[in-house]
Amino acid sequence: MGERFGYLWELNDVEGSKELVVCMSSTEAIQRWAPNTSWNMFYLTDTRTLYYTFKLDWMARVILSYARRRGVERILVMGGSKAGFGALVLAGALAKADPERQILCLSFCPQTRIFPPNGRIAHMGGYKRLREAMSHDREIRLEVRAHGDGRHVASLPNLDLTLIYNEFNAVDVGEADDVAGDNVRRIKLPFAFHNATLPFMFRGMTERRLARSVDVIYSQVGRDPDLAAALPANREDLVAALRDTDWIPAVEDLIAAAFAGKLDEIGPESRAVEAVGVAA
Repeated sequence: MGERFGYLWELNDVEGSKELVVCMSSTEAIQRWAPNTSWNMFYLTDTRTLYYTFKLDWMARVILSYARRRGVERILVMGGSKAGFGALVLAGALAKADPERQILCLSFCPQTRIFPPNGRIAHMGGYKRLREAMSHDREIRLEVRAHGDGRHVASLPNLDLTLIYNEFNAVDVGEADDVAGDNVRRIKLPFAFHNATLPFMFRGMTERRLARSVDVIYSQVGRDPDLAAALPANREDLVAALRDTDWIPAVEDLIAAAFAGKLDEIGPESRAVEAVGVAA
């Protein structure tokens, strides 16, 4: 376990693995929402909710140092919403710092620009808190200004970027549409709520377990206004939406597909995936 600059991280090694998965969250505790099965795992959380902008280049160096020691050949970075923005900029920092290494990024329902100010996400509680922190702390303000635009990563030749978002959520579609480049792939899910990680996390659950898991999530809404904004108002609507998603893979299968170059095969009759200049 490591802790510095408001980050918490945990490393889980898998002997013989040449891949590293950086699993990101923006919570007070580490969220192990991607299982540790076949790959080295670097679980990382930004407890200060600074969208991973603070000491970004330092964190990239920490991860690359570990990757070199372990003989890692490929790195996959993944996160959702605020951590989806973090995944974008951290993957970009890794790709720029090590241009000979392939970096993959799975960014779920990300905010893609936090500076210059983004009116599309001004209603989000996490973004409001970030803007408040910027107004009081010069170092935070400088870091956000330096790293606040995640759209640029689409131009990095050694970065394979997949944006995963719900196609009936206007804000998320707008954020994703702002990212364009030859290395961008889009997986669009047929939902209107914000949290695009849930269908992958709940894949294969029984009806009873799915209902219990949804109850746990809704029990946390009062403590997290951003979570409340990411979910349908009615828990039954979420259960119903997630019930018929057999074509959506589990998180570990999504990771495996990314490393195997098979993300273009995901979707009902391949319709959910729009490949933009990315070879399968």
